[in-house]
Amino acid sequence: MICPSCGSNVSNDKLNCPICGTELSSTQQIPTSSGRWCLGCGALLPLGAESCEKCGRPVEQKREEKPRAATRNLKLPDIDEDHPERVPSVRHRVSEDEVAHFESAIPDYDIIEEQSAQEAIPRGRAMFVSAMASLLIVGGAFLIVTHPWDPTRPDERATVGMDMSSAGGLEQIGSLQGQDSGERELETKSSADIILDQYERLGGLHDRLVAATETFEELCTSEDADARAKASEEAHTLAIELSNLIAEMGQVGGGGERTDDIENLVMLGNWLRNRMDSLLGAWAFANSFDDPASRAEDIQGFLPSTGSIEYLNLFEQNYADWKPSV
Repeated sequence: MICPSCGSNVSNDKLNCPICGTELSSTQQIPTSSGRWCLGCGALLPLGAESCEKCGRPVEQKREEKPRAATRNLKLPDIDEDHPERVPSVRHRVSEDEVAHFESAIPDYDIIEEQSAQEAIPRGRAMFVSAMASLLIVGGAFLIVTHPWDPTRPDERATVGMDMSSAGGLEQIGSLQGQDSGERELETKSSADIILDQYERLGGLHDRLVAATETFEELCTSEDADARAKASEEAHTLAIELSNLIAEMGQVGGGGERTDDIENLVMLGNWLRNRMDSLLGAWAFANSFDDPASRAEDIQGFLPSTGSIEYLNLFEQNYADWKPSV
């Protein structure tokens, strides 16, 4: 080893440096497996030392343990002291049931293939059930699509009255009377005569609308339910005639020289229809009460509250000025 104080080479079995006298016990190289330490001061003891060089405590020598003889672990039967005759004999005859059976871990592929083939073949009952389920599904889908019990269901032609509330405020128009006759008139009359005839019909509808309004103001709170129902029905009939007339106006030709006249007639008709819609709404409000006389103030104020009188005033202000030129 090398002295940590003077750097001299010192033999490994020396405890002190022969040159400078430095203690080397702490740096002495001793294998860990064979090294020993003092139980008093904890100093490292040299090999074969009988006492500690620091504290002088004697070193306890290790006792050499003698090797133990090998023994056999035998499993002997328990002896019943009360019944020694029950002790099984060492010479026990093994029965055929206790003989160990050995089986190969390698599977028998012939058996496996036979089982797989049997499982791959579908059974007759399963095939029958699958066929019936498919038939029911296909047949049900066919019946849903074709509707054999209702042959008229695929018919897309209209069979009910058209709701014209969004177009002109009418609740429902059962039929457009006069369309066919109007088409025949278009074939025999000139466009100027047709437009003039429609203009005069608008004037007549205006007079009937004013009369229907007066009838409403007279009968809206009447206790005579039949009279109120008759007046309300006449107002609906008048609304249908007005709607038919406006529809005829859109069928008139005549080129650019009649375009302004047609637009004026349509505008006049729409003003009348707006007033007509308010009248129908007033009748519906009045008929909603079993005793309209008790709500007379509300019913009589319904029609003025709509403000539709302005449309009637517009019609009357422009009707004479918008007369079509012949």
